[in-house]
Amino acid sequence: MKIRTTEAIIFGFVSMLFASCGSVKVVSYQTPDTDFSAYSSYSILSNEYFSANNIQERDKLESAIINEMDNRGFMFAEKPDLIIGYQIVLGAETRVRNDQQFFPFFGSFYRFNTIDVDRYNEGILMVEVRQKKKVLWQGSLDLRYNSRSKTKKDIHELIALIFREFPSPVDSTENLDN
Repeated sequence: MKIRTTEAIIFGFVSMLFASCGSVKVVSYQTPDTDFSAYSSYSILSNEYFSANNIQERDKLESAIINEMDNRGFMFAEKPDLIIGYQIVLGAETRVRNDQQFFPFFGSFYRFNTIDVDRYNEGILMVEVRQKKKVLWQGSLDLRYNSRSKTKKDIHELIALIFREFPSPVDSTENLDN
């Protein structure tokens, strides 16, 4: 798998987020003995790999992260307890499948080959919560996308899927007015 970090690839990943297929896998890790109730504020380390053409997509990602942290009772701050970073890793894959079938044909066998080539993109969106240099929690979402995928997911939905694994639950008093 080749990993690229060009503007076109980042734009492609953000497009992939919006048109992702149903195969979404979330993985998370928490540093043992981390008590998130001891923390109250956060800030986001903005990702500088987004070009001027992709600032809107970066803002959507950051807005979704802010929404998830705010719903859990954390406050955005200039001097935070926690720093949240995110990273996008992309790659293109090709899967080739060769099916051989044999049919009887006048006393011998006729071999019929079917070659199926499936090209798809893979992407990982990773969110990391740190205290200074120590990683306290990390969640990632693996996506596989091809041009035939029709299901659309909003970036907020995908970030929400990652944050379902976050050890601090959603503050239920936050949404009582809705």
